[in-house]
Amino acid sequence: ALSEMQMAVDINMPQRINMLGAIADFANNVGDRDVQIEALRKLADRNEIKELRQYNNLATALIDSWRETQDTHLLQESIKRSTLAIKVFGTDPKVKKTDLAKTHGNLGAASLYLGDRRSAGFYFNEAKKLDPTLEQAQQGLDFLMQGQRFQ
Repeated sequence: ALSEMQMAVDINMPQRINMLGAIADFANNVGDRDVQIEALRKLADRNEIKELRQYNNLATALIDSWRETQDTHLLQESIKRSTLAIKVFGTDPKVKKTDLAKTHGNLGAASLYLGDRRSAGFYFNEAKKLDPTLEQAQQGLDFLMQGQRFQ
């Protein structure tokens, strides 16, 4: 069923934006990170991402994929996509602060994994300001302060 959905998107059905979003959500729900990343990349590359949540899902999936492959290009892509997400959605009054906090948290995690502790600290602090309950931000800050293993 998933490959049929992908074929429908590739032939440019009128509802391709909704279809790609549905593919990404479905892939996330069934644990198929590669398909999720592919669908979200297509949306992003076509400038058709309409929700910050989709950028956050893409960044998180890229970071998770890096954990398995250690391919630093995935972290660099996560930073690039999250930075763009902040430019696109950062001043939108309809966007929840908690969603922006997740974006900053993803930037912090990717920066930390790349060894850029200064940027990681900045992003984790920004995330914490936006959502004091964001566990990812607190874990990142704890790691930077105490040298613990970052998850």
